[in-house]
Amino acid sequence: MPASSVQIHFSYWLNLIMNDYKSLAAKLAGKKILISGATGFVGKNICDFLVGLNRFYNSEIKITGLARKLVLMEGVTFHSHDVLNPLELDAHFDFIIHAATPVTTAEDSDQKTLDIIVRGTENILAFSRKCKASRFLLVSSGAVYGVIPESVERVPEEFIALSPLNNAYAQGKMLSESICLDFLNNNQITLNIARCFAFSGKHLPLDAHFAIGNFVKDALGQKPIKVKGDGSAVRSYMDSEDMVYWLLSILLHDKNDVFNVGSDQAISIKELAYKVAATVPGLEVIIEGKSQKESKKNIYVPSISKGRSLLGLELNTTLESSIQKMMQMKRA
Repeated sequence: MPASSVQIHFSYWLNLIMNDYKSLAAKLAGKKILISGATGFVGKNICDFLVGLNRFYNSEIKITGLARKLVLMEGVTFHSHDVLNPLELDAHFDFIIHAATPVTTAEDSDQKTLDIIVRGTENILAFSRKCKASRFLLVSSGAVYGVIPESVERVPEEFIALSPLNNAYAQGKMLSESICLDFLNNNQITLNIARCFAFSGKHLPLDAHFAIGNFVKDALGQKPIKVKGDGSAVRSYMDSEDMVYWLLSILLHDKNDVFNVGSDQAISIKELAYKVAATVPGLEVIIEGKSQKESKKNIYVPSISKGRSLLGLELNTTLESSIQKMMQMKRA
C-alpha cells in the first residue's frame, strides 16, 4: 500500500515566521529526534513544527517518525512500527518523544488498551537505552488525575487522584509514568513527563470524540451545532502550536519533572458551542440535554503555573484565533 501524503497549509508556515522561535531552534539544531505516534494529533503537529524550524532557521534537525501506517512528509523520515513490538532500528537518537496513543474502538478490551500504553512505553524506553538517547519526553495525560473535585478549579501537578482511575486509558497512562520513573533509577537520561489536556487547532480530528472538532465540523457544513448533554461540563483548550512549543520546551528542561500542558482558561461546553457558532452568521446551537441542577460539575482544567514559573511559558494563541485557524485550514 503506498504511503499517504501530509500537506502543510501555508498559514501554518506563516505562524512560524511571525513567532520568534529562534532560541528554541538553536537548542534543537543538529539534533536527531525520534517521535513515536508521529501520525497522531500530537505527533503530526510536532513533525510540522520541527520541519518549520528547519525551513526558517536552518536548524538541520534530523526528524524520524514511527507509525503503524506510513505517510509522506517532506523533511521527516518515517518507519513502520507497532509499539507493542520491540523497536529494532540501528541508529542513534539524541532525543525521543513518546507520543504514541492507543487508537481503540468500542470492541477493544481494557486489557488491549493497557497493553498498548504500558508495553509501548517499555519498548520505547528500552530503545532509548540502546540508542543512548540523552533526553526522553513522555506525552502523558491529565486523565491520570481521575475525577477532579468541584473545589479544584485548576488541577496542579501535585494533585493525587482521590478515587480509583475510572478507565483503562487513565490507568495505562499512570502506569506508563511509573515505568518511566523506575527507568530513571537505573539509567542516565533526562526524562520529563507532559500531562496533556484538551486542544484545538491543526490536525485535530473533526469526526472523533472531541467536542470542539465536532462543533467545527458542524459549522463548516453550516449545520446547527448540537450539544449532546446540557453543556455544563467545563474544559479549556490550548492551540496546537502552543502545545508543541510547550512540549519541546519541557523536553529541553534539564531536570526530571512533570508538567501540565493545556490552557487554564476555563469554558463550558455550551459556551464553546456558541463561540464556534459565532464564526458563521446565524448558525443555530441546539442543547439536547436538560440541565441537572444537583449534579456535580465535570471539570477538566489544568493549572499551568509550574510551566510559567519554571520554563517561562505562556499561552500565545487565543481560543478564538485557534478556532479560526481550524475553520480556515479545513476550508482550504
